[in-house]
Amino acid sequence: MTLTLASAYAGWAGSLPPEATEQRLRQALVLAEVSPEEFVATLLPTLLLYGDQDVRAPLGVAEDLRAGIAGSTLVVLPDAGHVCNVEVPEAFNWAVRSFLRDRRG
Repeated sequence: MTLTLASAYAGWAGSLPPEATEQRLRQALVLAEVSPEEFVATLLPTLLLYGDQDVRAPLGVAEDLRAGIAGSTLVVLPDAGHVCNVEVPEAFNWAVRSFLRDRRG
């Protein structure tokens, strides 16, 4: 199993409706209670995809996530902003497919 994050950031409060913020908090609290093995099996390995021109989730955020998620892979897509999957769909799809293919073994 893998996790792909595209233009992700952790700023839920103020950027999401209160109901969505609460749901995400509940999910995070559930994950905080599982064993390390279950956590890894649920969320890792992780692919981080970011546009090099993203101002909402800039590359500093991407680097922080990469540093905080062991074994993660960061792919920076050139000429893309926050909606990198729409702005450069071919590059985005290639990165996701390559990541999944490499993990298939």
